[in-house]
Amino acid sequence: MADEVQVNGTVSEKDQQAYEEDEVAAKPVENGESTKRLKEQVSDLLSKIETLESENRGQKKPIENVRDAEEAAKARLEELHREMDRSSEASKLVEEESNRALHIITARASELEIEVSRLQHDLIQVMAERDDIVAELKEAKDAYQQLHQSSQEKDAQIRNLEKENDSLMEQYGKEREELLKFKGIVGDLKREKSEKEGEVVRLLKQLEEKRSNGAEAEKGWTEEQKRLNDLLMASKARETELEEKLFNMEEERIEVEKRALELEKSRADLKEKGIKFPWLAAAAASTGTIAAAAFMVYLKYSRQK
Repeated sequence: MADEVQVNGTVSEKDQQAYEEDEVAAKPVENGESTKRLKEQVSDLLSKIETLESENRGQKKPIENVRDAEEAAKARLEELHREMDRSSEASKLVEEESNRALHIITARASELEIEVSRLQHDLIQVMAERDDIVAELKEAKDAYQQLHQSSQEKDAQIRNLEKENDSLMEQYGKEREELLKFKGIVGDLKREKSEKEGEVVRLLKQLEEKRSNGAEAEKGWTEEQKRLNDLLMASKARETELEEKLFNMEEERIEVEKRALELEKSRADLKEKGIKFPWLAAAAASTGTIAAAAFMVYLKYSRQK
């Protein structure tokens, strides 16, 4: 710049030019003016030179500072250029890494799309299986309710069968007592019949003796014969009564056996469904025992007649 101060010189270009102009202007003055004026001008110039030198010395430090700052700025600029170069290389690396990451992300996205498609297909299958399971659960619940209702009905049947069993057992006890009484009656009847047969034999013997005594014995014979006939009629009536009892007991036995067979059939049906009733088998055995005993008594008594 034109007005810049020179650091290495003592006078600036502006002051030198002013000095030269003063010299040019002073040449004609040397001829027409006094030396005093010239000295004054020289003194003024020297004063200006000293002032300029003082200012130059005062501005030298800031200029050096400016130059140092300029050098620092240049160094910083070069560092920035180097950083820009490094940043450019880093940008390239980042771009390459971004491209690789983008490729990886794209591939992973494709895999995820395939996985999502597969999961959607699995979800559809699971939903269908869930519907099937819900339907099966509903069927199982309905079957359980039916089974529970059937179980309640079976419990009611079991209670009824137990009541019937108790009734049959009570009836069996009564019939057993009747059979025992009947056995006692049959024994009494046998003894009575044996006694009557012995009495008939004795009476017949007496009648034979009386018949041999003649007509007087005829009257006694008639009375004895009447008494004997009464005894025989009473015996026949007793036998008829016992036969009626046996017949009634036989009918009761048949009815009991029929009922026992029904109970046995019910037991078999329930046994097929997993329910066991040991007391029904015992009841059936008791029925057969009582029926056989009654029939044997009847046969024995019939043979004795």
